[in-house]
Amino acid sequence: MSKFEAGLIKLLEGKNFASFVTLLKDGSPHAAPTWIDHGDIILVNTALGRLKEKNVRNDPRVALSIYDNENPYHMAAIRGKVIEITTDGAEDHVDKLAKRYIGMDKYPRRSADEKRVLIKIQAEKIHHQDYS
Repeated sequence: MSKFEAGLIKLLEGKNFASFVTLLKDGSPHAAPTWIDHGDIILVNTALGRLKEKNVRNDPRVALSIYDNENPYHMAAIRGKVIEITTDGAEDHVDKLAKRYIGMDKYPRRSADEKRVLIKIQAEKIHHQDYS
């Protein structure tokens, strides 16, 4: 069971992209569009060695900005910390996201040597608004 309120769950479970903000080694922000998911935490799936993964290993502070594709006034801004980075379940998880976001059973953009990783984020501050 998720700890997030129903309106935020709808946003997290839709085909809505998030701007995922991590911090570079010099402290400057790096924003990247990404697919998102949730449980009791926010989930971001990426590949080992990518900038998102490297940045959160260096500094666990992150932010996400999510807008409903159908109604951009339904949005959330989330600040939090990465509490775990794991490969456990990451391969199956990216296929789950591919099904939701692009209607494909398997994520089609894997490279042969790619290893997927789940970034687990504990939300610390959530601003959610829904002007439907």
